[in-house]
Amino acid sequence: MDGGWQVRKAMTGVWRMLGRIGHHLFGDVHWQAPVWLRATMEGLVAAQRYVAAWIERDRRRATLVVGVVLAVAAAGLAGKWWYDQLPKPVEVTYAVKDPARTRIEDPNARPDPVIVEFSASVATLAGVGKEVTTGIQTSPAVEGVWTWTDDRTLVFQPKADWPVGGEFTVSLARKGLIAEQVRLKDYQFKFRAAPFVAELTEAQFYQDPVNAASKKIVAAVNFSHPVNPADFEKRIVLREAGKSGGFLGLGAEGTKFRVTYDKLKLNAFIHSEALPIPAKPLQVNLTVEPGVRAARGGTPTAAPLARAVVVPGLYSLAVQSADLTQADNERLEPDRILMVNVSADTHERELAGKLRVWLLPLYHPDSKEEDRKQPYHWGDPAKIGPEILKASEVVKLEPVASEREYVQQHAFKLAADAGRYLYVRVDKGVKSFGGYVMEKDYDRIARVSRSRASCVSLPKARCSRCQGRRSCRCWRATSKGCVTRSAACCRSRSSISSPCRAATSRSRTSITASTTRTSPSVTRRSRRCRRGRRASPTTWRSTSAAISNPTAARAAASFSSRSRVMT
Repeated sequence: MDGGWQVRKAMTGVWRMLGRIGHHLFGDVHWQAPVWLRATMEGLVAAQRYVAAWIERDRRRATLVVGVVLAVAAAGLAGKWWYDQLPKPVEVTYAVKDPARTRIEDPNARPDPVIVEFSASVATLAGVGKEVTTGIQTSPAVEGVWTWTDDRTLVFQPKADWPVGGEFTVSLARKGLIAEQVRLKDYQFKFRAAPFVAELTEAQFYQDPVNAASKKIVAAVNFSHPVNPADFEKRIVLREAGKSGGFLGLGAEGTKFRVTYDKLKLNAFIHSEALPIPAKPLQVNLTVEPGVRAARGGTPTAAPLARAVVVPGLYSLAVQSADLTQADNERLEPDRILMVNVSADTHERELAGKLRVWLLPLYHPDSKEEDRKQPYHWGDPAKIGPEILKASEVVKLEPVASEREYVQQHAFKLAADAGRYLYVRVDKGVKSFGGYVMEKDYDRIARVSRSRASCVSLPKARCSRCQGRRSCRCWRATSKGCVTRSAACCRSRSSISSPCRAATSRSRTSITASTTRTSPSVTRRSRRCRRGRRASPTTWRSTSAAISNPTAARAAASFSSRSRVMT
């Protein structure tokens, strides 16, 4: 007793302390219970008093009632456990594959069937591979044939094409359709035919490559089913950004357009009217409002299709890149090429008149003589001023002819030593085919890379085996053919020695006389090379030994020594 009284006293003290703290922090708080809460509490108190009085009047009866309630609850739990332990019938499930869109592009295409795949064998032995005439009901009714393709697959092939986006309910009979011992989890299912779908696949600004004044917006819309043209065209809105849409469509400021279709009306092509060149780039919004229907009806589209197209302004022409690369000429010698990419088709003469290239000095002009131990690294084009250009060397550019008169990618030949830096500048004012003008200057610094490996072809020589019926070129080109020849040179063009150059320039007659005296060992090696293997350095050495010209022999021997080092 004393312990309980002390606990109550301690709790009372804690509550009083919390009350004083709350009073100093929040002030006095008065709360009165609502009417419904007071009524509920009074009802609970009255019920408690009634039950206590009822128990006090007859304790024996109360004990009996409580025992009956507990016995009923225990019996319910025991019955549920017994039911859970009973063996359950095996219920077969199934999956329904909705029919896809009929490919009307194929003249021999048939409507896609509905396929029902069961998780177990359900068909009767007599029904497998046969049509089903009873036991299946489809709502709404569709003319076609149900067939058991095997004991687990039920297929419905419609006679005509499916309604666009149609929904169907199928009811399966409990008897007669499937085996008697089989029980399905569900005897009813739904499926839906392919809905009508529209997709805005492309929307872009188009410049006619022939007519410079023809500029327009072209868009393509793809449909899953043939579209209703009248219903589609009235929902197309083509309007410049910032233009008024009017009130309920009245007084709207839009851009005129026309629409063309393919043969099956599965694709629509939207062409705007000819657009003038704006002073600044502007945005034109293309919207296909919801509600477009297929030609055969069905559910219309629910979501709008939208795309924004940017129309370039008058001063939108720009140089996108200017890079150095290499390409083999007609003599298979690598030439240095400057590739200039412009944002629009431009004439070669137009760009060549504004393009200039300087070979920057090896050392910075302001550096001291004793500090010039390493070549200067030119990296920032903004630091290239008139003083630097005055100390630089103007590089001569030779335009490379292209297939068309107006192109975006232009090529220029130039000569520069490997490791040097070039300053490339394109002055503003370049004009493109469509009338667009380059507003700002373009400049960059490019470093000349070392020449890549290039296989140099020798003059055609007479082969010792085919006796001139086939010509021997570079070993790369004729790895499966005749490879026995007088000399070869396959190195970087920048490092080819003068004897090697002399070997490549000799006439065919002088080489022919030497190659006809090739030793038998060389002939055996040539057969091995002819079977698709690369010629070994020994083959080249043996071949070069038969060369009558001393200069070509020295070149081939030099190549053999380099091959041994590489091997």
